[in-house]
Amino acid sequence: MTFSGILTGKKLNLTRNLVLGALTLSAVFGLYFNFRQSNIKAQDLTRPALASQDIFTEVKGNKKWILLGDEFTSAQKILKIEVRLVDEFWTDYPNATLSYRVSGTEVVGRLRAQSLGSNLFEGSLDASSLKPGKYELVAEVQTDSNAAVSEPVTFQVSYPLYVAWTLDWEGYDVSQTYLNQIDSLANTNKIPVTHFFNPRLFVTSEVSRTRAIFLANWVKE
Repeated sequence: MTFSGILTGKKLNLTRNLVLGALTLSAVFGLYFNFRQSNIKAQDLTRPALASQDIFTEVKGNKKWILLGDEFTSAQKILKIEVRLVDEFWTDYPNATLSYRVSGTEVVGRLRAQSLGSNLFEGSLDASSLKPGKYELVAEVQTDSNAAVSEPVTFQVSYPLYVAWTLDWEGYDVSQTYLNQIDSLANTNKIPVTHFFNPRLFVTSEVSRTRAIFLANWVKE
């Protein structure tokens, strides 16, 4: 055997040993990873079913009533949702996901952590797709093997009911006492009064022109 043949044989043996070593390490790592995953799943399976009070500390929306109609902006029809979890939640369930759903509908959505590792989750619901009625929203936590549902949050969806407070002027003089009472009622209750003004004030001799102009300006103001 020549010297070059000896070197070639050694190189082949070295390459074969390196390949066998790499395959062995890969197999060992694969076995460890599978064992680790099986162990984690086994731990999850041995945990008791999740209870709502053990997961959620608060679930709320920023509105109790949402109004529909073209006179309202898209932002006014949004229900903002906040869900706060117990402090040790991420330690026990690092792979959990959170979502919300509206009972009796197909409305669902994701809840996202306010920041990395935060126990405060937020989401938003567009109520414009809902019909008028009373609804219940729940938050859901899903782990690898368990799930928990929060207590429901109730909210209403409707079109607005408009009420007009009107005052008919009959074309006669109105004393300052009555004007003050009208003004007080409107301002105290924060309800503007719609005045049906009668122009008779300007054509009758029973009311002076100065008084008629005063009453007209009072209504306009």
